[in-house]
Amino acid sequence: MALVDRAKNSLKAAQVIRNLGNNSGNRLFTDQVGKPDRDDLYRLQVGSSSSLSLNTTGSNRTVIQLFNLKQQPKALRTIGQTAFSDLTRQQIRTYVNLLGAGRANSQPINLTLTAGTYYLRVSQAQGLSRYRFSLTVSDSASPSPSPIPNPSPSPSPGPSPVPSPSSPPSFSLPAFQSPTWVRQFGTAQNDYAFGTALGNNSVYVASVTSPGNAFSGSGVMTQYTQDGAFTVQRNFSVSTSTAVADIAVDDSGNYYVVGAAIDGLNSDGFIAKYNSSGQQQWLRTIQSSIFGFSAADAASALFIDDKNNIYVTGIRRGAPSPINQGNAFIAKYASNGSLETAFGNSGIVEFGSAKTTAASGITVANGRVYITGITDATLNLSSSNSVELSGGDVFVASFDRLDGKSIWNQTLSSGSGTDYGRGIAVSGSDLYLEPIRKPGICERLIGSE
Repeated sequence: MALVDRAKNSLKAAQVIRNLGNNSGNRLFTDQVGKPDRDDLYRLQVGSSSSLSLNTTGSNRTVIQLFNLKQQPKALRTIGQTAFSDLTRQQIRTYVNLLGAGRANSQPINLTLTAGTYYLRVSQAQGLSRYRFSLTVSDSASPSPSPIPNPSPSPSPGPSPVPSPSSPPSFSLPAFQSPTWVRQFGTAQNDYAFGTALGNNSVYVASVTSPGNAFSGSGVMTQYTQDGAFTVQRNFSVSTSTAVADIAVDDSGNYYVVGAAIDGLNSDGFIAKYNSSGQQQWLRTIQSSIFGFSAADAASALFIDDKNNIYVTGIRRGAPSPINQGNAFIAKYASNGSLETAFGNSGIVEFGSAKTTAASGITVANGRVYITGITDATLNLSSSNSVELSGGDVFVASFDRLDGKSIWNQTLSSGSGTDYGRGIAVSGSDLYLEPIRKPGICERLIGSE
């Protein structure tokens, strides 16, 4: 006999868990999740500072996420009736604040919560399985957060299959410490921050003020002291509609911005340097063509090494179906804006597959340049003329930092769906990747470089 689907798949229809408190004891809940019922959502109200403990059993592919909402009334009006797995990444970023995540049969999720409304999501991308979770909430008059042993994943539409041969990650997350400070800024239009950097005893934020979408508009740099005091805000001197992707700061307080200048269906990547007074020092354009026509080019990330060389990555020679091509690239610049011609082909290295490859993260360490992103993907134009990549896999690739010669590359796949690498870092001989799985959750993989 099939189980009754008590927990629904949208925020407004979430099953309410009542009578939580110091005397509620251990509460048990059982249901099933998977195709076609990919989400079960539960809503719980916490009346005072409380300690929560959550244990889950079921398929190892069952993902558990605990979150609350940003701008709660607006969030419920905007996305409250939408199935969680159908939410876009942008909606997730705008309205969802992930507090803890894990998988069934892994370590319990332990959190200290302040008073408020919280949501628990149980999801699974493939198959159909029963699950059970036990929830205990008790009063916590003086929470003492401990260091977080694992980075927390960001929720995104749907769970992800477990990669092989790696075993699934487990999370045991105590309470997040309260932020030292939070600052909001913007206009009456939509505003989005895409990159941050620390330098010159300041925090730099690269953002876009956009009347229509999150990807293009007017680029803005906002600077704060490390204590959160506002310093200055300046526009970027880039013509046409601008998509800003990343920002970096050198030891002299010069800041560098990368992104794409968009003019209709054409886009050109760019990198611009500004001095500490906000005066543009130079602007370099990254552009290419296919069959004599302008291609889609964009810069998505940059890194400044200890010699003030600037490494930029993104996509070149992009073209949608049926041509469907594009390569990831690395461009190496000196601090004066000239390409380092000893690197690759006159300062630029390209990396790709038979279909579309694009990079979104870059770092330099151990005499090498490392990039990550998506490969073997299909490039399409959406109805709003924005570029969409689907069906690809995560890649990571290593190149010599002096001449740009390829050293090694590897592809990571979770199976069907779209996987892409968002962030990359190196510590000693370990290489850290932040792959995003769509549908899926953000996980961090660790492997030797």
